[in-house]
Amino acid sequence: MEFFFGKVCMVVIVCFRFTSLAFETTTDGFSGNGTNLRGNNSNITEDETTGVKQGLDRSIILLGLVSKETYDYVVGIISYAVVPCQILAILFNICIINVFSRKDMETSSQVYLVALSIVELLYCLCSSVAGIMALMYGKKSTDTYAYLWYAARISGFITISIRRSAYVLTFVMTLERFVAVAFPLKFRHFKITPYSKTLCFAIVFVALIIHWPTGFRHDIVSYKTPGSTEIKYRYKDFPFFVANDHIFDGISLFASCVYAYIPLFACLLLNAVTIVAFKAHSRNHNMLRKSTKYPNMVRRERQMTTTLMVSSMIFVILSLPINVSTIVSTWSTDYGIFKREHYLFFMMFRIGYLSEIISNCTDFIFYFILSTKFRRKFLEVYYCYRNKHTPLSGTPSSNSQQTREFNSLRETSSTVTDCT
Repeated sequence: MEFFFGKVCMVVIVCFRFTSLAFETTTDGFSGNGTNLRGNNSNITEDETTGVKQGLDRSIILLGLVSKETYDYVVGIISYAVVPCQILAILFNICIINVFSRKDMETSSQVYLVALSIVELLYCLCSSVAGIMALMYGKKSTDTYAYLWYAARISGFITISIRRSAYVLTFVMTLERFVAVAFPLKFRHFKITPYSKTLCFAIVFVALIIHWPTGFRHDIVSYKTPGSTEIKYRYKDFPFFVANDHIFDGISLFASCVYAYIPLFACLLLNAVTIVAFKAHSRNHNMLRKSTKYPNMVRRERQMTTTLMVSSMIFVILSLPINVSTIVSTWSTDYGIFKREHYLFFMMFRIGYLSEIISNCTDFIFYFILSTKFRRKFLEVYYCYRNKHTPLSGTPSSNSQQTREFNSLRETSSTVTDCT
């Protein structure tokens, strides 16, 4: 038993150290989650032979508000929280997909909830692979071809496209819920399109299309440092992208606005307005609950609406720091990579990256705490699996009178309100 406990502790320590190493090995221009960190530094050039940056006054980064020692201390603390959050996010999103895929969990937002969990799951998996590669190669990872290729082609293209698709999916779900809550009598069955699955696929596909320059503008070339025979690798912009730099910078800005900044701030505004509308119609909902034959079902539907509002609001708030930091670095002359606030920029990036990982965990937590329907279905699904699919006591069986009553309640609920 002691031997087993020691092995478990060793695995946990290795997992924590894995994140620390991954944080120490940020690539030249890209982070582990695909965010472009190059900044606007046109005065910085690279030697064609060695790849060493020229025209960079490194002393300026020592004048910032955050010192390197403070940055290393904060990152050291944050690094130990990333791996547990990633593991929880993967497990939580698998549970959400499994629960909301059930037929008796159908709501107007079911497709979006499942799609959102799928893209969050893929995002965590892609980010974890980048961390595993950083662990494998150590501090030399930024000089290896495989790691640089993954950082540019996957983290800089696939991962960022997936993450920003989650922003748009959240916005679509929030918009539909806002219309249903604000106009419950006229638009209680409102949908942007009846083809929700097609819309979700289109959102991800378009994200991949408009983000492809981010992942393919860099070639990976080899070089040798003076006095060394070791072959290293670095990024070098393709001539085509250099010649049309202003065009692709415009595409990148357009992609950031359409798939990140606008959806996030719009979600924040819509959620605030939805809360106001929800409170304004609370009296009508209370009267409806008293007049209907099935008040508990109306209460559960309102509970689910509240749950989705809270979870989406927290998701947006946790996604804002890294995006706000990127916006500020674009327009500020002192804040960004290789600028005076170099370490402040990277420290805020690490904090924002951790908050994004945490945002992938919060959906399940709020669903489980605030939604009785989700909690019961989750316990039913996983309790039954553990007990050879034996239903919970009090759960309607497939051929009982309880099932017919349960289905009758669901049908009545969908006619009373469809706020979710």
